[in-house]
Amino acid sequence: MKTATVLSLGALLLAAAGCASHVKLKPTGSYPVFFDKGDARIPSDGKDVLEIIAESYAAGNFAAAAVECYSDNASDDVAANYALTQKRADRIKTDLVKLGMPEGAITAAGKGPAEPLVPGVTGDTAVSNRRCLITLS
Repeated sequence: MKTATVLSLGALLLAAAGCASHVKLKPTGSYPVFFDKGDARIPSDGKDVLEIIAESYAAGNFAAAAVECYSDNASDDVAANYALTQKRADRIKTDLVKLGMPEGAITAAGKGPAEPLVPGVTGDTAVSNRRCLITLS
């Protein structure tokens, strides 16, 4: 399943609001970004989420963001999964900094296949587990 078919919270917010500039995030909460298998590129709906988060930060709606990324467990190479999830977390942090958030306000951690959202390793289940959660506080 391609990432484009998985609607993240940000994509849903954009659809409901019509554009990112009209969306105000809650001051706290977790917002997901889903990834394609083996890929650390942020999908377009994920970029929309990051833009909304950066705008909300600039508006003073929260003080910090914690990025925690997870992988599916389709691969037996646990070390590679941890490395990929750290790469995803670092990429999100870098993009948030480029969008105006200070680096010190963002933590980024790769969690590998720990804490699957949904048990299983194939299809839609695997996509659900290839996620980064951005928690605002």
